Amino acid sequence: MHSIAIDHELRLDPLRPGHASVLFHLIDQNRAHLHPWLPFVEHMQRAEDAARFIQAVLLTPPQQRECVMLIFYQRTYVGLIGTRDTDRTNQKTEIGYWIAQSHEGQGLIRRACTALIHHLFTQTELNSIRIRCGVGNHRSAALPRRLGFRLEGVERAGEWLHDHFHDLEVYSLLKQEWTGGRV
Repeated sequence: MHSIAIDHELRLDPLRPGHASVLFHLIDQNRAHLHPWLPFVEHMQRAEDAARFIQAVLLTPPQQRECVMLIFYQRTYVGLIGTRDTDRTNQKTEIGYWIAQSHEGQGLIRRACTALIHHLFTQTELNSIRIRCGVGNHRSAALPRRLGFRLEGVERAGEWLHDHFHDLEVYSLLKQEWTGGRV
């Protein structure tokens, strides 16, 4: 996968082995911000943990590999976006995302999601994209609604979050419903 240029300031870069330190420091600097909603944060304690994550992504055969990209904005990495649980037989995937607290509220995740969704619907055979957000994570849940996703419902106890199960709002978007981010 290649980088996706969104504009002169913003692009999505596929994970590379050399990104381990950058990824770890970005998570570490935002640990308190990310921890309430993302279970992986407590397992990312050293740059070596980030390197193992990147290696796991890159060692997956290309035809099965998830699309995981760092969000690059104004000469620095500010977040991560990617697919998970892609089911190529049924042509569906899930998108996950997070951004540094210092860059919230600037529309960067919306623009990154729009670019990734456009890529997935135009450059792959995918027909359906899901976004799952922790119940109560209002900022994260606002994004799929803005992009035209439909709330399918609540997945009860959908994710183990540190020491308890947490409910997830489940949103979906079909290829035929995609308007290119204009709703």
